[in-house]
Amino acid sequence: MLGKRSQKGKPVNLLHILKYTYPKFYTNNTARKLTIFCLLVFSGLCGMHAQQEEKLEELLQKKLDSLCREEGFPGGTFGLVLADGSQIGLACGFSEPGTPMRPEHRMLAGSIGKTYVMAVAMQLLAEGSLDLDQPVAHYLGHLPWYHRLPNADSISIRMLLNHTSGLPRYVFHPQIWETALQHPTKVWTPEERLQHLFDQAPVHAPGKGWSYSDTGYILLGMVIEQITGNTYYREVKKRILKPLGLRHTSPSNKRRLKGLAQGYSGASQDIALPAQMVQHGKYRLNPQLEWTGGGMISTATDLARWAKLLHQGQAFPSHLLPAVQQAVDLQSGQPAQTGYGFANQIHQSPYGLIHGHAGIMPGYLSAMQYVPAYQFGIALQINADVFSGKLKAGRSVGQFLAELRQVVVHYLEQAENNSQ
Repeated sequence: MLGKRSQKGKPVNLLHILKYTYPKFYTNNTARKLTIFCLLVFSGLCGMHAQQEEKLEELLQKKLDSLCREEGFPGGTFGLVLADGSQIGLACGFSEPGTPMRPEHRMLAGSIGKTYVMAVAMQLLAEGSLDLDQPVAHYLGHLPWYHRLPNADSISIRMLLNHTSGLPRYVFHPQIWETALQHPTKVWTPEERLQHLFDQAPVHAPGKGWSYSDTGYILLGMVIEQITGNTYYREVKKRILKPLGLRHTSPSNKRRLKGLAQGYSGASQDIALPAQMVQHGKYRLNPQLEWTGGGMISTATDLARWAKLLHQGQAFPSHLLPAVQQAVDLQSGQPAQTGYGFANQIHQSPYGLIHGHAGIMPGYLSAMQYVPAYQFGIALQINADVFSGKLKAGRSVGQFLAELRQVVVHYLEQAENNSQ
């Protein structure tokens, strides 16, 4: 018997619903035939929808395989969540020789982790315990070392969120990575991360420019813990991951991480990273170093879901979304149409603004986006970074994702034209 699923998971018999809701109508033989006809049409439409999804999946797999082959990355995973909530998860290449990449493989998401930090901060803002324009010193000024940071007494929470604080990037100090590799089990404190910036000059005056800085998000993590009296990771699990059902996303706060694909890296000008970042099932350094500058492991499908949930206002009260999506210029730091919002990279496309974020962690590149014009979330993860020597120069994970995004948009436009 044809049916659909109720909220409790039991089949709902449509014929019985009609029979007991409209008994007189149902006794008419013509009505019975019409009902059966409608159900058959409904069944046919479901079949057509499934065929359409299979066609889109086929087109995307072909494109993903082509990118993997032509751009040289070892393997990749791709996720798409359409407006109706249907999902597509794909993979190409391999995790390591002899182990094909699977959609379920997880990778370190790098700076995409900033989006979860921002979402927790927005919840605290809605609860009245955080003020965007309050000086950061109001929350952290009691720490003996805080005032040794550049611009320490003049920066606000808003400036941390949109990178207009003028704080230098602690991750650019070579000593950080040397220590991380020499002591792979080390658990880092905020002070140990930021001590290399003490008494240094700022990149620019507070609010008078724009400079991307993981340092600001480390401070945001500290503010979150100061306000809640809880660890950041407990808060993000309680407030974001569990309520939104992001089951394949978790903190990257230990070396052994379930489902982690092999990641390929190499030597840069400042530091020599291992060619393979996973050895005997463990990451070659403690990824806890990243903390609230990133600090999450995920699948591409979970990232696509997160991009959609986040930018549809489901991670915090939706009236705060305009603040998150208000861009500032990437040079002046002043309000603009495109640029950077709160943990939000905003750029123009032929079909309107696109919101998202990219991330890098040794061995991995990730990018996620939300496309408001078509209401879908999309993500790509690659198990090689720019130092691995495996990728063609001059191309970014964001550019690869844009090509996959165009496949989706073209398909949706064709489907709409065919339905008219």
